[in-house]
Amino acid sequence: MLVCGSASSDKHGVTHCRGSSLSRRVCVGCGAPIRDQYILRVAPDLEWHAACLKCADCQQFLDETCTCFVRDGKTYCKRDYVRLFGAKCSKCQQGFSRTDFVMRARQHIYHLDCFRCQACARQLIPGDEFALRDDGLFCRADHDVLDKTRMEEEEGEEDAAARWRSLQLIAEE
Repeated sequence: MLVCGSASSDKHGVTHCRGSSLSRRVCVGCGAPIRDQYILRVAPDLEWHAACLKCADCQQFLDETCTCFVRDGKTYCKRDYVRLFGAKCSKCQQGFSRTDFVMRARQHIYHLDCFRCQACARQLIPGDEFALRDDGLFCRADHDVLDKTRMEEEEGEEDAAARWRSLQLIAEE
């Protein structure tokens, strides 16, 4: 609860107090008591001196004109919050803008240009069959080739192991 003579919140949700009795309030930024005429409150339990609120990453000062975000008790400017915690493309690891079109495959998100077969680099479009494997995204044709190769390698290993077992049995008899 904010103890103010009068309080107002701006369009970003930051509370400003005037004529307050805030001697018990402690600034999250510097740890000193808040006795100022104005405080900035970003979350119910996070209050700052107006001069102490800054981005935890870039140290840019934040005020009532900025959009800020809180995560794990730390405050971030919009740019750093999106960069650090926003969704990222599973291929290029870059963030998304509001105007980007994306493709989704299970829990993965891709830029349209990044939604390509790992083997042949063909761009995959809605309706294409593809496989999402641990080693990447593959068109149906390349997935089938890789799957066939893997199965042949496994069968070859099993055949070699069976031959080894039969050689051991012969030697023991």
